[in-house]
Amino acid sequence: MNPNLLLYEKTCLNCGQQFTANRLDQKYCSGDCRMQFNNHATRAKRNSQADIVAPINFVLWKNREVLAQFAGRETVKLDELLQAGFQPGFITHFAIDKKSGRNELFCYDRSYTFVDKSTVKLLK
Repeated sequence: MNPNLLLYEKTCLNCGQQFTANRLDQKYCSGDCRMQFNNHATRAKRNSQADIVAPINFVLWKNREVLAQFAGRETVKLDELLQAGFQPGFITHFAIDKKSGRNELFCYDRSYTFVDKSTVKLLK
């Protein structure tokens, strides 16, 4: 064994087992433990993001369904949309109509714009 080689006693961050590290910055006893630790961390992060996104996505889909209920009409009173469960603060994206300069608000594939404070024009 090379007398200049330094070995470090460490505890694996994944399994908690004691191991002899070849490098000072080595954190895991094996490549498998490193992958397991990182996979677990990635899953935990993804799940916490899903906890945030799921309720918002539910509201967006509800808004889309409400807009679809009124699809045959050109304009709808905002009060009617609100009574059906529409939440106007939630949109997926928006665009500016080049002719009128108004904001077109979207809930996925359904879009609308405000004619005035109490009237909504359904576009798609």
